[in-house]
Order: sequence, then structure tokens, then C-alpha cells
Amino acid sequence: MYATAYSVASIIAFGALILVQHETGSDSFESFNGLGKKNPFLAIVLTVSMLSLAGIPLTAGFIGKFFAFNMVMGKYHVALLIVAVINAIISVFYYFRVIIAMYFRSAEREQIVVPPYYAFVFGFSALATIVIGVYPAIISSLKF
Repeated sequence: MYATAYSVASIIAFGALILVQHETGSDSFESFNGLGKKNPFLAIVLTVSMLSLAGIPLTAGFIGKFFAFNMVMGKYHVALLIVAVINAIISVFYYFRVIIAMYFRSAEREQIVVPPYYAFVFGFSALATIVIGVYPAIISSLKF
């Protein structure tokens, strides 16, 4: 579950980073400034990705973290769980920094062109992230 959730969210995150870096020439947080106004689709799917990576409920990332933390607690590894929760809290700061840059900071920029194949993969991945977050049995019931 955890690997699926983070793989899907990472596809969006790194794909968006590639597009933004290609357009702006930078991969810093500031290169995402104003993306919510100039390219709402890219901003929305990237927001879904960041929320999932942060482990926010109703995303696959939350379910992945929940299952991982539940397994750790089941084996009474409290120290490991505390370290994992602290790391999760720290990561929220970085993921939300991207979201804040996209929606609450402005920048003079051209609209980033999202090729159709990127749009398809982004849309499918964002939809999968939300569907897995709402219906985790889709993945958890699979037997490998």
C-alpha cells in the first residue's frame, strides 16, 4: 500500500517538477509561485500529490502511512513510530511550502504547457490517489 501510494504521488510530483524546471530554469520553491492562477490543472494535480505525500486523509498517502504505522504499533516498536511521526510532521512543512507557493504567492510567468500525455498521466494518477485514499480495499485486498 505504502509503495503504491508514494509511487503514484511521486509520478505527479516529479513530472510537474520537470515541466516547471523546463519552463523556469529553476527547481526551487519559488519556481512554483503563481502556478495556481496560470495553470490550475497542473496546480490541482500537484496539490493532490503533495497532500498524499504529506499523508493527509482521503489520499492514498494517508492510507499508506496508516497501514505502515499500524504495523509498527502492532509489533510494539514505539520508538520507531515516534521517529516516523516526527519525520512525517517535518515533511508536511516541505510539501505545504509548494502548495503555498502555487496559490498564495504571485509571479510573472507564462502558462506552463502541459503536453497531452503528461495531462493524461497526471489526471489518472491524481484520480488513483484519491480513489485509493477513499477506497483502500482496492489495493489492500490484492494478494501478491
